Amino acid sequence: MTDELRLKISLLAMRIGVTLVFLVWTLDKIFNYEHNNIVIGHYYHVELSQPILFFLGCSELAVVFLFFCGLFKTFSYGIILFAHSVTTIVSSWRL
Repeated sequence: MTDELRLKISLLAMRIGVTLVFLVWTLDKIFNYEHNNIVIGHYYHVELSQPILFFLGCSELAVVFLFFCGLFKTFSYGIILFAHSVTTIVSSWRL
């Protein structure tokens, strides 16, 4: 097995892992409005209506699909990186 093949397999495994994590968060936005609104209220101190959360969830689902397929890499990877960075910073922020 060449180093290039190992790298490709590792990057694919990372992309699958990140996709699975974001997919759970995304499906929570779409199908479990009450839970997700509690989480958003706790960390971001805002309350979003169900239609807005549904729209955000569907938009995020499209970006996750693009990321998983490796399409529009600058856009999809950038949005995933930004979203992951914001959620990591906000969840570890001490108020």
